[in-house]
Amino acid sequence: MEDTPDIAEQPIVKDTEFTCVVDANEIVSIDNSELVNAIALLGDRVAGAMASLENTTSVLIKEPSWVSTADLLFPLFVAFIGAFSAYLFNLFHWETVKKKEKISSIGNALFVLIDEFESMSIYYWNESWCAEKRDEISTKEIQMKSKVFLMSKYIDLVTSQLKRKGSNELVKNLNSFRSEIFDVATGDGFETVTRVASKSKAMCISKMCAEIKIIISMI
Repeated sequence: MEDTPDIAEQPIVKDTEFTCVVDANEIVSIDNSELVNAIALLGDRVAGAMASLENTTSVLIKEPSWVSTADLLFPLFVAFIGAFSAYLFNLFHWETVKKKEKISSIGNALFVLIDEFESMSIYYWNESWCAEKRDEISTKEIQMKSKVFLMSKYIDLVTSQLKRKGSNELVKNLNSFRSEIFDVATGDGFETVTRVASKSKAMCISKMCAEIKIIISMI
Protein backbone atom coordinates (compact mmCIF):
# COMPACT_ATOMS: atom_id res chain seq x y z
CA MET A 1 0.00 0.00 0.00
CA GLU A 2 1.51 3.36 -1.08
CA ASP A 3 2.26 6.03 1.46
CA THR A 4 -0.09 8.96 1.26
CA PRO A 5 1.56 12.35 1.68
CA ASP A 6 0.64 14.19 4.80
CA ILE A 7 -1.41 17.06 3.49
CA ALA A 8 -1.42 18.80 6.90
CA GLU A 9 2.37 19.28 6.64
CA GLN A 10 2.08 21.26 3.36
CA PRO A 11 0.81 24.85 3.28
CA ILE A 12 -2.54 25.41 1.67
CA VAL A 13 -3.37 28.55 -0.37
CA LYS A 14 -6.99 29.44 -0.32
CA ASP A 15 -8.61 31.44 -3.06
CA THR A 16 -12.11 32.67 -3.33
CA GLU A 17 -12.92 30.00 -5.93
CA PHE A 18 -10.66 27.03 -5.14
CA THR A 19 -8.05 25.59 -2.80
CA CYS A 20 -4.80 24.00 -3.94
CA VAL A 21 -1.66 22.65 -2.43
CA VAL A 22 1.49 24.56 -3.36
CA ASP A 23 5.12 24.44 -2.48
CA ALA A 24 6.50 26.77 0.24
CA ASN A 25 9.12 28.13 -2.18
CA GLU A 26 6.38 29.21 -4.54
CA ILE A 27 4.68 31.17 -1.72
CA VAL A 28 7.88 33.06 -1.02
CA SER A 29 8.26 33.84 -4.74
CA ILE A 30 4.70 35.10 -5.00
CA ASP A 31 5.07 37.30 -1.88
CA ASN A 32 8.34 38.81 -3.15
CA SER A 33 6.83 39.56 -6.55
CA GLU A 34 3.85 41.35 -5.02
CA LEU A 35 6.17 43.38 -2.75
CA VAL A 36 8.31 44.43 -5.71
CA ASN A 37 5.20 45.43 -7.67
CA ALA A 38 3.87 47.44 -4.70
CA ILE A 39 7.20 49.22 -4.27
CA ALA A 40 7.38 49.98 -8.00
CA LEU A 41 3.83 51.32 -7.95
CA LEU A 42 4.59 53.49 -4.92
CA GLY A 43 7.74 54.79 -6.64
CA ASP A 44 5.74 55.71 -9.72
CA ARG A 45 3.21 57.57 -7.62
CA VAL A 46 5.96 59.48 -5.72
CA ALA A 47 7.66 60.37 -9.01
CA GLY A 48 4.37 61.60 -10.41
CA ALA A 49 3.69 63.71 -7.31
CA MET A 50 7.17 65.23 -7.45
CA ALA A 51 6.75 66.07 -11.14
CA SER A 52 3.38 67.69 -10.43
CA LEU A 53 4.88 69.71 -7.56
CA GLU A 54 7.77 70.86 -9.72
CA ASN A 55 5.40 72.02 -12.46
CA THR A 56 3.25 73.90 -9.95
CA THR A 57 6.29 75.60 -8.39
CA SER A 58 7.69 76.64 -11.76
CA VAL A 59 4.32 78.19 -12.66
CA LEU A 60 4.18 80.13 -9.40
CA ILE A 61 7.67 81.61 -9.66
CA LYS A 62 7.59 82.14 -13.38
CA GLU A 63 7.45 85.81 -14.43
CA PRO A 64 4.02 86.55 -15.87
CA SER A 65 4.16 87.06 -19.60
CA TRP A 66 2.13 90.27 -19.36
CA VAL A 67 4.66 92.06 -17.03
CA SER A 68 6.73 94.48 -19.14
CA THR A 69 10.11 96.05 -18.39
CA ALA A 70 8.41 99.38 -17.70
CA ASP A 71 6.20 97.72 -15.08
CA LEU A 72 9.26 96.32 -13.35
CA LEU A 73 11.21 99.61 -13.44
CA PHE A 74 8.34 101.85 -12.32
CA PRO A 75 8.55 100.91 -8.58
CA LEU A 76 12.31 101.53 -8.69
CA PHE A 77 11.72 104.90 -10.33
CA VAL A 78 9.16 105.88 -7.69
CA ALA A 79 11.55 104.83 -4.91
CA PHE A 80 14.36 106.88 -6.46
CA ILE A 81 12.15 109.96 -6.80
CA GLY A 82 11.08 109.62 -3.16
CA ALA A 83 14.65 109.31 -1.92
CA PHE A 84 15.82 112.24 -4.07
CA SER A 85 12.94 114.43 -2.87
CA ALA A 86 13.80 113.63 0.74
CA TYR A 87 17.43 114.56 0.05
CA LEU A 88 16.44 117.92 -1.50
CA PHE A 89 14.09 118.70 1.37
CA ASN A 90 16.80 117.91 3.91
CA LEU A 91 19.32 120.04 2.01
CA PHE A 92 16.90 122.96 1.78
CA HIS A 93 16.06 122.66 5.47
CA TRP A 94 19.67 122.82 6.61
CA GLU A 95 20.50 125.66 4.22
CA THR A 96 17.61 127.62 5.70
CA VAL A 97 18.80 126.84 9.21
CA LYS A 98 22.32 128.01 8.33
CA LYS A 99 21.01 131.27 6.89
CA LYS A 100 18.90 131.92 9.96
CA GLU A 101 21.84 131.20 12.23
CA LYS A 102 24.04 133.52 10.17
CA ILE A 103 21.53 136.39 10.33
CA SER A 104 21.01 135.77 14.04
CA SER A 105 24.77 135.82 14.68
CA ILE A 106 25.25 139.09 12.78
CA GLY A 107 22.19 140.58 14.50
CA ASN A 108 23.56 139.69 17.93
CA ALA A 109 26.90 141.32 17.12
CA LEU A 110 25.12 144.45 15.88
CA PHE A 111 22.98 144.52 19.02
CA VAL A 112 26.10 144.47 21.23
CA LEU A 113 27.76 147.22 19.17
CA ILE A 114 24.72 149.48 19.45
CA ASP A 115 24.49 148.85 23.19
CA GLU A 116 28.15 149.80 23.67
CA PHE A 117 27.77 152.85 21.44
CA GLU A 118 24.71 153.98 23.41
CA SER A 119 26.55 153.86 26.75
CA MET A 120 29.61 155.58 25.33
CA SER A 121 27.61 158.37 23.65
CA ILE A 122 25.46 159.10 26.70
CA TYR A 123 28.58 159.45 28.85
CA TYR A 124 30.24 161.66 26.23
CA TRP A 125 27.32 164.10 25.80
CA ASN A 126 26.54 164.37 29.49
CA GLU A 127 29.77 166.28 30.05
CA SER A 128 31.21 169.34 28.34
CA TRP A 129 34.72 169.44 26.97
CA CYS A 130 37.38 170.22 29.57
CA ALA A 131 41.14 170.45 29.36
CA GLU A 132 41.72 168.15 32.33
CA LYS A 133 39.99 165.25 30.52
CA ARG A 134 41.36 166.03 27.09
CA ASP A 135 42.97 162.64 26.55
CA GLU A 136 39.96 160.73 27.87
CA ILE A 137 37.58 162.76 25.71
CA SER A 138 39.76 162.24 22.64
CA THR A 139 39.76 158.48 23.29
CA LYS A 140 35.95 158.47 23.57
CA GLU A 141 35.60 160.33 20.27
CA ILE A 142 37.83 157.83 18.49
CA GLN A 143 35.91 154.89 19.98
CA MET A 144 32.55 156.41 19.03
CA LYS A 145 33.60 156.88 15.40
CA SER A 146 34.95 153.35 15.37
CA LYS A 147 31.66 152.00 16.71
CA VAL A 148 29.70 153.93 14.08
CA PHE A 149 31.91 152.46 11.35
CA LEU A 150 31.46 148.91 12.70
CA MET A 151 27.70 149.34 13.07
CA SER A 152 27.49 150.49 9.45
CA LYS A 153 29.35 147.39 8.26
CA TYR A 154 27.19 145.04 10.29
CA ILE A 155 24.04 146.78 9.07
CA ASP A 156 25.23 146.13 5.51
CA LEU A 157 25.64 142.44 6.32
CA VAL A 158 22.23 142.16 7.94
CA THR A 159 20.39 144.09 5.22
CA SER A 160 22.00 141.98 2.48
CA GLN A 161 20.48 138.89 4.08
CA LEU A 162 17.13 140.54 4.80
CA LYS A 163 16.74 141.73 1.20
CA ARG A 164 16.79 138.12 0.05
CA LYS A 165 13.94 137.38 2.43
CA GLY A 166 11.96 140.38 1.24
CA SER A 167 12.10 142.13 4.64
CA ASN A 168 12.13 145.60 3.11
CA GLU A 169 10.69 147.34 6.18
CA LEU A 170 13.49 146.08 8.41
CA VAL A 171 16.07 147.12 5.83
CA LYS A 172 14.57 150.61 5.69
CA ASN A 173 14.64 150.97 9.49
CA LEU A 174 18.25 149.86 9.75
CA ASN A 175 19.42 152.21 7.01
CA SER A 176 17.55 155.13 8.58
CA PHE A 177 19.15 154.43 11.95
CA ARG A 178 22.61 154.32 10.40
CA SER A 179 22.33 157.76 8.83
CA GLU A 180 20.48 159.45 11.72
CA ILE A 181 22.61 158.11 14.57
CA PHE A 182 25.78 159.35 12.88
CA ASP A 183 24.37 162.86 12.44
CA VAL A 184 23.08 163.06 16.01
CA ALA A 185 26.06 161.54 17.81
CA THR A 186 28.82 163.31 15.86
CA GLY A 187 27.17 166.71 15.35
CA ASP A 188 26.95 169.97 17.33
CA GLY A 189 30.55 170.50 18.44
CA PHE A 190 31.74 166.88 18.31
CA GLU A 191 35.57 166.78 18.51
CA THR A 192 35.78 170.51 19.34
CA VAL A 193 36.91 172.30 22.47
CA THR A 194 33.69 174.35 22.42
CA ARG A 195 31.42 171.35 22.84
CA VAL A 196 28.93 171.69 25.67
CA ALA A 197 26.97 168.96 27.45
CA SER A 198 23.58 168.12 25.99
CA LYS A 199 21.25 165.87 27.95
CA SER A 200 18.62 166.18 25.23
CA LYS A 201 21.11 164.80 22.71
CA ALA A 202 22.03 162.00 25.12
CA MET A 203 18.32 161.19 25.54
CA CYS A 204 17.78 161.23 21.77
CA ILE A 205 20.69 158.84 21.20
CA SER A 206 19.42 156.51 23.92
CA LYS A 207 15.90 156.51 22.44
CA MET A 208 17.14 155.80 18.91
CA CYS A 209 19.35 152.95 20.11
CA ALA A 210 16.56 151.40 22.20
CA GLU A 211 14.16 151.42 19.24
CA ILE A 212 16.61 149.85 16.83
CA LYS A 213 17.59 147.18 19.37
CA ILE A 214 13.94 146.15 19.60
CA ILE A 215 13.82 145.81 15.81
CA ILE A 216 17.06 143.81 15.73
CA SER A 217 15.76 141.44 18.41
CA MET A 218 12.90 140.48 16.05
CA ILE A 219 15.23 139.45 13.19
